[in-house]
Amino acid sequence: MAFLLDRLGHPERRPAVIHVGGTNGKGSVAAALACAYQAAGHRTALFTSPHLERWTERFALDGTEMSPGEFADLVESLWPLVAEAEAAGLDPPTEFEFLTAMAYVWAEAREADVLVQEVGLGGRLDSTNVVESPVVAVLTNVSLDHTDRLGPTVAAIAREKVGIVKPGRPVVSGFAGEAAAILRAKADEVGAPLWELDRSVAFACHEEWRGGPLAETLLDYRGLRWQADGLPLALSGPHEARNMALVLLALEVANDAGGPPVPWPAAREALGRVAWPGRLEAVPLAAGPTAILDGAHNPAAAEALALALPRVARWRRLHAVLGMLADKDVETALPLLARHADRVFLTEPPSARAAPLARLEAALTDRQRSRAELHPSPEAAFRSAQAGLGEGDVILVAGSLYLVGALRPLVRRAARPTPPPRPVG
Repeated sequence: MAFLLDRLGHPERRPAVIHVGGTNGKGSVAAALACAYQAAGHRTALFTSPHLERWTERFALDGTEMSPGEFADLVESLWPLVAEAEAAGLDPPTEFEFLTAMAYVWAEAREADVLVQEVGLGGRLDSTNVVESPVVAVLTNVSLDHTDRLGPTVAAIAREKVGIVKPGRPVVSGFAGEAAAILRAKADEVGAPLWELDRSVAFACHEEWRGGPLAETLLDYRGLRWQADGLPLALSGPHEARNMALVLLALEVANDAGGPPVPWPAAREALGRVAWPGRLEAVPLAAGPTAILDGAHNPAAAEALALALPRVARWRRLHAVLGMLADKDVETALPLLARHADRVFLTEPPSARAAPLARLEAALTDRQRSRAELHPSPEAAFRSAQAGLGEGDVILVAGSLYLVGALRPLVRRAARPTPPPRPVG
């Protein structure tokens, strides 16, 4: 990365950078932060991973996804750097290193004031960890995921995550327990001011039913200066309320650190309209039932989904279309994903890393297994779930972002048409 950025004239130094890491929730947090800076009038670039359906989803400027033409032009313009790196005796850039370099060049070329960037994997050795002086580093949480590369324990993973902490630059954290202690030690070591969600502010959430497919999640927040009661959130569930409280704290800290200013009205507006597809995303279907898409792919995310569903959704029967990747903790996560299901449809996400059907079936409890069907493709599993739907039923698609990305176009085609706006007068 240092080689690439040196050849490119260090575009990563131009915009104000907000760096977001953690195990779960970092995409939601990054999207909400970008929405807030945009609402405040700043030209805002957002770089996230992975994508659901299209590579261009990873890049958004002021909420607008990069066009395929711009993506292709960037790839073509940077491609000679691959040969240059090899000629210099380096390994060729990885896919994610190349995409990260693209993000910096693109943000500079489009004259972004702010770049909100999400860590790809870990933190210490991540391609995004070349920014020397971020406005603020935001760390959401730590749980067991990518243990083959980050380590087998929460402590080992936390040590990788805190690698994005920079000397003298503020850090905002949702870490708890052992991970929080590791972060405090790191912040002390490098002289980074630290604000912790569970120590620096107070927050709570509740739900209200207002006629939509999901209950609206409302946030109460008592921050450094900002306060709110019943703040409506566009993203649903107690876990997203925690994420959004972290966003508000990060914005308050970033304002104090001299970042591009975000006033309270812009922050409030952003939390009420941010969109992050594939995370408790509800789609009313034309036939009457509702589809809920959630890429929960590890035990912590599966537990958050299992806790959130009864709070934000109502159903007569729940039909769960589930699939996971083989390098995830299938045995712990899958029974959580199927916890509320009346029927279970197991399938393999479209990936060479997909967990085989036999392993998925074996991971279910005896009761869940008795209600399960096995299908070779996501489309077949979804069609089978559709065939048994009744009024008031819900289809849940969960377990992998690959699965959500494969089925999201099919779900949207089955969606209830949006009524035209009512005439005025």
